[in-house]
Amino acid sequence: MSVYVIGMTAVTTGFSAWQLLRAKGEGIEAWYAHLMLAATWIAAIAMAAHYKRRMQAVPPAAHHSTRVTLETLLDRARSRYRETQILLGLFASFIPLLAIAISQLQAEGKMRPHEASSAATMATVILISGIGWFLFDLFARKRPELQHLQTLLREYQS
Repeated sequence: MSVYVIGMTAVTTGFSAWQLLRAKGEGIEAWYAHLMLAATWIAAIAMAAHYKRRMQAVPPAAHHSTRVTLETLLDRARSRYRETQILLGLFASFIPLLAIAISQLQAEGKMRPHEASSAATMATVILISGIGWFLFDLFARKRPELQHLQTLLREYQS
């Protein structure tokens, strides 16, 4: 997931830079797009940092004790939980930024009212679907896994 987010962010940044250079400075007033790109980079960097920490953790192996294995699994589960929270935050941060983008494009005459309503509808469906998925993932999958591992570790330690 980290590779995907970083890769797509890099491609989007490259395309955005190419568009700005081709437009000879026009488009700088689209500050909302730059905020969206910055939010994506923040999420990508945060995910990469979590991934790096997770990969540096001691992997469960046959020669480790049960306690070390449970602690490692719990750390990895916390990391996956945090990554999902980061992506959920990214999607939530896009709601006002996309609203601003659509209204700015419409105000500048680059988007007609019917196009704006179509774009708003499509963005709303995509964002609500994404936010719904991440909420489901957090509460139905990630949180129960965390709680289960915490319970196992507590039981093992007592």
